[in-house]
Amino acid sequence: DIELHIYYPADTAGDNVPVSDGVFPVIVFGHGFLIGYSNYDFLWSALAPDGYIVVLPTTEGGISPDHEALGLDLAFLVEEMQSLNTTSGSPFFTHVAPDTAIMGHSMGGGACFLGAADSTIATALSNFSAAETNPSAISAAAGIDLPTLMFTGTEDCVTPPEDHQIPMYDALISDCKTLVRITGGSHCQFASNNGTCRIGEVFAGCSATIPLETQETITLGLLQSWLDYVLRGNISSWTTFQTILDAGVTAG
Repeated sequence: DIELHIYYPADTAGDNVPVSDGVFPVIVFGHGFLIGYSNYDFLWSALAPDGYIVVLPTTEGGISPDHEALGLDLAFLVEEMQSLNTTSGSPFFTHVAPDTAIMGHSMGGGACFLGAADSTIATALSNFSAAETNPSAISAAAGIDLPTLMFTGTEDCVTPPEDHQIPMYDALISDCKTLVRITGGSHCQFASNNGTCRIGEVFAGCSATIPLETQETITLGLLQSWLDYVLRGNISSWTTFQTILDAGVTAG
């Protein structure tokens, strides 16, 4: 069994309320090392009302996580959510669109490469400050041709881009890939208010030079326009994505 939390479009607030009318793309998100799902509230609180089903597994949350297992969990949940679309009696019956993005932060960002390599039906990949994993996310990237959006911060010394995200990005065989470098952004500001992560930054000797809210706003602006294009085919959102990049965020 996989313990998880799901946030989805609904007409009323609360637990286990009916899904709104419509068909919604899925996002499966892997957490960082010792970072709980609740630290990504900025993500689901924006994406669920925007018409996405956001699935956050809580597996591999201990001090000795199995990266491969987390990647397999992400891949499994992609398939499981699709199966629920055709399962009578499921709350998601007839509500799940065929397009799914695998996402993650830090350890979960690396694991989403492992999950994408194992999945035959994932349609997009995105991550925040992805960390190299065991087995190697860099090696897994060499077999992935999905549309990919990667984020890093210029002040990330927990997973320095030259050792982690850039080799993953370079290894990807996708002809639709973007690496965004948020000026002044840090590793831990892709998750809200996580003390363990911040302690890691202190020991590594780095910190953000922009506020948390600024990093989240930049991230969501780019991510939501990109997802709207790759998962829902909205051409105008691709223009919005490029306009935000042209406004000053560095992209590879």
